[in-house]
Amino acid sequence: MGSKGWMGEAWFKVAGLEVRLLGPADGETLDELYFACADFFEMVEGRAPAKGDGLSLLSDRPEGVLFENKLVFGLFESERLVGAIDLLRDYPDQRSWYLGLMIFTSAMRNRGVGTLAFDALRSWVLSQGGQSIRLIVQSQNPRALEFWLRQVFSILDTAIHQGDAQQNQVHQLELTLVPPMISEPT
Repeated sequence: MGSKGWMGEAWFKVAGLEVRLLGPADGETLDELYFACADFFEMVEGRAPAKGDGLSLLSDRPEGVLFENKLVFGLFESERLVGAIDLLRDYPDQRSWYLGLMIFTSAMRNRGVGTLAFDALRSWVLSQGGQSIRLIVQSQNPRALEFWLRQVFSILDTAIHQGDAQQNQVHQLELTLVPPMISEPT
């Protein structure tokens, strides 16, 4: 689909980066990103990234989620993949979007890129009719929890999540999206 969204609309834009919808041909490129972000995967999954993780990200989705509602975006700087966003439309219910992953290489972290990317993503989801965004954060990742709380997410619950290599306590978060107020002419 390139840089176009549903109904010919452009995907969201992030200053200084090119946003592309990724597909099966990008599996190896995603693997390279996973290897560059090994610290994250070891912390939250208890294992090192492996060849084939990129293809898994592109295809894995909960039962009942339509293939066309699974979106994995790549964020590129000078043709190099420096970040990825995994998103499910209408999950876990209609008009809710689930952010499965937002990750950046270490060189992109702590530069405000995550905030810029999420601000653009939030606006785009709202323009697509989304009413909320949900995600989970592992308790062993307090910096991520702080980041999402700064984005005005609320903690809904805490649960135990069984990953491939370890069990994690996770915080379930949600952000209710509110359309911008339109002032009436006086």
